[in-house]
Amino acid sequence: MHYNHFDRQLTDKEINKGEHRKFVGSFWHEIGKLQVDFLISQGLKPNHRLLDIGCGSLRGGLHFIKYLNQSNYTGVDGNESLLKAARLELGLANQGSKNPNLILDYDFDHKVWGNGFDYIISISLFTHLPFDLVSKCLKGVSQCISPNGKFYSSFFRCEKDQYNNSSIQPKHLINTFPNRDPYHQTLEMFLPISHQNGMNVEYIGDWLHPRGQQMLLFTKI
Repeated sequence: MHYNHFDRQLTDKEINKGEHRKFVGSFWHEIGKLQVDFLISQGLKPNHRLLDIGCGSLRGGLHFIKYLNQSNYTGVDGNESLLKAARLELGLANQGSKNPNLILDYDFDHKVWGNGFDYIISISLFTHLPFDLVSKCLKGVSQCISPNGKFYSSFFRCEKDQYNNSSIQPKHLINTFPNRDPYHQTLEMFLPISHQNGMNVEYIGDWLHPRGQQMLLFTKI
């Protein structure tokens, strides 16, 4: 998952100082808790198996690991230093005994993720990806999700007639772009790539993300 500043590897000194919490976009506590609260509202139970794509340093992952039964959390990320920070956070939270599976994956290689996941989530991932990688991610999800599984992903929404321009997101006045980070997408863009991978897509919309990212739900057809 090579993209923009997330390619930069944090030093051990930066990790020990907690710089990874800012590196992934701040709102560490707010967005972390928001993720688990949202998925619980969507039916997540402790016995479910969860895949967190772009898990970073476990901003949301720590909350999921605490909630889920042992070994039911899998997180993947393409930045090795963020996974190192994730293991530090895991130790600080005394959650190592929950045995989460943390996987370094540079290229959306679903073969290393495992399969049969009841829930899959990616928060602030599509916002950093060109659309060919969004499509590759969805293809991987279609291969590893359970038949009745749910994949929730956040994105910056843009209207179709504004796609080729920079777009100002309503919260925090963030500029988003069609061809560079942070990326925006239109709802219409997700329809063909979903159907190509045997999935339906549903617009969930606002889920109280502090920067105004909207939510999509993908399920198997």
